[in-house]
Amino acid sequence: MPGGYATGGVSCAMDIFDWYRVAEIHRATYIALLNGALAVPGAKQQLAQALGISERYIRYLRDLFDVRSPNAALLQRLIAALPIDDEQRLDIVGHIELAREANHRITQTRRVVLTDAEVSEALHQLNLAHHIANTTPDPLQARAVYTATVYRGVALIQVIDAYRYPLVFVQACLRLYETQSVRNHRGDALYYAKLACEFIENLDRAEYRSVQDQLDSYWCRTLIAQAVAYNNLELPKLAITAYANVSAFIAHDDRLYAEWKPHLCRDVIGASIKQPRFSIRDLEQLDREARAICERRGAATDWVILCMQARALGRAYLRAGNSQKAHWAIRPYLDSIASTPYAGPLHKSIYLKTAAAISRAQGDLVSWHAHMRGALSIARDAKLVHQIQETKRVYGAELTPILEELGLAGDRV
Repeated sequence: MPGGYATGGVSCAMDIFDWYRVAEIHRATYIALLNGALAVPGAKQQLAQALGISERYIRYLRDLFDVRSPNAALLQRLIAALPIDDEQRLDIVGHIELAREANHRITQTRRVVLTDAEVSEALHQLNLAHHIANTTPDPLQARAVYTATVYRGVALIQVIDAYRYPLVFVQACLRLYETQSVRNHRGDALYYAKLACEFIENLDRAEYRSVQDQLDSYWCRTLIAQAVAYNNLELPKLAITAYANVSAFIAHDDRLYAEWKPHLCRDVIGASIKQPRFSIRDLEQLDREARAICERRGAATDWVILCMQARALGRAYLRAGNSQKAHWAIRPYLDSIASTPYAGPLHKSIYLKTAAAISRAQGDLVSWHAHMRGALSIARDAKLVHQIQETKRVYGAELTPILEELGLAGDRV
């Protein structure tokens, strides 16, 4: 390999998930080198003109999650045109070639039929990564594990026979939906939700009688996922229509009702307040229904559901102009949200943002500053870029002192 590169002693017996990681590392490395070479103002435009390609294609080459690499001829021209020394050229060539080699290994591995045990272990590792990312108190760890969850999930749905392992395929799609939602890849989130839903709807249920109940549960989950994705894309009418379909489906099934009604209540509140008009009494009734179900079952993980339910109702009160009721709604969880082991960085950040908005509406700027600083600090450490950008957009110059304190001023995230 150029520059004396090797695969670092990596065995050919590595599985597809390890090869995704290797490809990811090499892509991250050559992208960093490209970014350094193109850091000079105007360098990207000059390179595009010299090669006769678009700036968009240069951005594609720097896309961390694109598994492709440039073709050999274009690669030679690109490297030759970069304003860097020969050693750096060899570095970039080496890492691009190693990324291509890892991608070839992935293609080869896809031809191998995984055993039941291997599929089960792959799903376990995916679920474990997702759980750690959602619950770790360390935002930096959450950021790294969310990334790992993406390439594990993508690898899993590409390598398995979906019709032999339908539940595994759907679970992997939903993990990708959840992870990409957190990372603000909203289009990807909607895609994976729809992929899972369409897959279940097109199964011949007669062939899967033994997992009928599980498929029904996952189908509800995929419908809710699509509704959430629509809501995140600022399409509340589509979201509410989707929620109504789920509600009608679970109304006559006690098991599904108990499982999904609390999530449904919270999400309907969130979508409703994005519309010009809504009934606060209707939303309060949804809150009561969700809490009653959670209190009856008493699961430890219901703490997060109740916490996010409180946030949803608090936002509804705030939207209706009643900041006092909004404060009462979120107060029970406010002191413990930052330290609870049940909530991940995204839960903590958005809850504190809501608390900050309520404090501001009440004229309590000291609490507003404390809550906002906490929310942005968590978002910064976990690289929740959308949360930071959205907060900047809402508060503008008022946020400048906090942003400067946290190193987030200007375009820094």
